[in-house]
Amino acid sequence: MELIATTERLHILHFTKEDAGFILDLVNTPSWLQHIGDRDVHTLADAEAYIVNGPLKSYAENGFGGYCLIERSTGKKIGSSGFYKREGLVYPDLGFALLPEFEGKGFAFEASRQLLQMIRSEYSMDVVSAITSKDNERSIQLLKRLGFTWNCFIKLPKDNEELNLFLYTAE
Repeated sequence: MELIATTERLHILHFTKEDAGFILDLVNTPSWLQHIGDRDVHTLADAEAYIVNGPLKSYAENGFGGYCLIERSTGKKIGSSGFYKREGLVYPDLGFALLPEFEGKGFAFEASRQLLQMIRSEYSMDVVSAITSKDNERSIQLLKRLGFTWNCFIKLPKDNEELNLFLYTAE
């Protein structure tokens, strides 16, 4: 796994196919299913295909993608954070998800803050978007703490759910 960045409590690394077991667990947590949606990942083979067609493809095509978050003190994989190029959005989309036992402890904020600095310095991007379901109060509050502002409601292509669209503009 290639190290992208280190924060006070986290290592942020590229995903590899060897992370399939972790991805299988993460994408089937209750909060992922409620706020992100069922990605039809139910086996290790599904999880490996998800990594190949998601993060690995995005690294190759965009230079960025979703990254694996590892707690430095334990070496445990705890979640994902990164940038996603989504159809229907002008700017890369910041996304994050944690295993339930790591939610509410500031890890998503810590990783996202570091990644926002990285995308500005390495990709010269001053504007980033983020989308949330309307009822995802924890993510909405986190985005506001990071400096995102609500922009509008949006429906992504091939999706009927109306989502919150937030924008972050670097100072």
